[in-house]
Parts: sequence; structure tokens; C-alpha cells
Amino acid sequence: MFDQLDIVEERYEQLNELLSDPDVVNDADKLRKYSKEQADLQKTVDVYR
Repeated sequence: MFDQLDIVEERYEQLNELLSDPDVVNDADKLRKYSKEQADLQKTVDVYR
């Protein structure tokens, strides 16, 4: 179970980095996709931490 949570947390951090990338910021579709994915993971990561 903790392995899966580690994977979720790692993906969340990856999304943070992607959302800081100028190429992503300038691509509305990617920005929307990554922002939604990050928002979906937010609660799980907060509880896990």
C-alpha cells in the first residue's frame, strides 16, 4: 500500500515540476490536463504526508 502511495506522491511532485515548465504553461491543453491531474491527487498526497 505504501508503495502505491509513494508512486502517487512521486507523480504529484513530477506534476509540480511540469506546471513550472514554460513549455507547459504556454500550452493550454497540457496546463489544463496536468492541473486537473494534480488537483485529483492533492487530497491523497496531503493525507499521506
